[in-house]
Amino acid sequence: MKPEIQNLLGNSGGVPVLADPAAITDAKSKELIDNFNKVTSTDGLAFYPDWPAPGYYDVLVAGTQHLINGTKSADAVLDEIAKPYDDNLTSLGK
Repeated sequence: MKPEIQNLLGNSGGVPVLADPAAITDAKSKELIDNFNKVTSTDGLAFYPDWPAPGYYDVLVAGTQHLINGTKSADAVLDEIAKPYDDNLTSLGK
C-alpha cells in the first residue's frame, strides 16, 4: 500500500505494516505501532497460531473457553496447552 494509506490506517487505529511512525499523530495509535514494530523487528511473530503444534489453535480456543466458563483452573489450562507443544517438540527431536 502507498505510504499515505499506511499512515491513514495508523491514524485510524489500525496496525499498518509500513507506516511512518513520525506521521502517526494519535498517541495511542503511535504507541501501538511502535510496539508492533518492536515485536516484528525481533522476529517476534509466528506466521499463524498453529505453528507450535498441529491443531494448536483449537487447543488454545478450548483452553480459553474453559477459563471463561470457569470449568478449569488456570494451572490446568496451562498444563493442557503445554502438552501438545511439548509433544510436538519431542517429535521434532528437540
